[in-house]
Amino acid sequence: MEITSVGAIEHLLQHKPTQIRQLITGGRGPRRERILELAHRAGVAVLERGQEGLRAILQPFSYTELDRLLAELPAKAIVLVLDHLEDPQNFGAICRTAEALGVHGAIIPKDRSVEVTAGVYHASVGGVANLPITKVTNLSATIKRLRDEGFFFFLTALGEKSTDPSEVPDFDRVALVLGAEYDGMSEKLVEKCDWQVKIPLAGTVPSLNVSAAAAILLFEFSKRLRASASQ
Repeated sequence: MEITSVGAIEHLLQHKPTQIRQLITGGRGPRRERILELAHRAGVAVLERGQEGLRAILQPFSYTELDRLLAELPAKAIVLVLDHLEDPQNFGAICRTAEALGVHGAIIPKDRSVEVTAGVYHASVGGVANLPITKVTNLSATIKRLRDEGFFFFLTALGEKSTDPSEVPDFDRVALVLGAEYDGMSEKLVEKCDWQVKIPLAGTVPSLNVSAAAAILLFEFSKRLRASASQ
């Protein structure tokens, strides 16, 4: 896999340089010198190629096994469950927010779902490399396992049963379930969730992009979790 986003490359050099197999660089400029300095410190191989732009050849992305994800979760945790999300830009933006807010992992289905691609690296500015991502065959069975581990499940919905996030009780373990961009949530997953939440909107737009909704709700739940952990 090859990426060209300077922001993503710089992030990887600073936080996960082992993900970069080789850096290809050319040209001049202070940003380039900064990248070369970080690569030198991290021991990343650099290939100079005249005036070519900056590129990084990455190692294959390593998905986290579900057993390992569950074993490494702290007592207070937030995870994402993504139901057939297919847009790399949305997935990358969600991963960027999740990593920034300290979310402990994301779970995606193996079928009909986006994978970690160069576009996801770009949209997450490299943050996806530091977020444990698990691919599972059966989301319903995975939800049951998470429930056995003490998780409560929330999904975004606009129906009459939906509740303002501020009115939801605090829980030590939260799983936020997000649906596909256009198809929404499967009925099976809706039935397995404990709470349906909606983001109060004041304008004429009836709903938010899935990555925007994820950012708002993850901020709400992570803020509560941090407050709870500090007590």
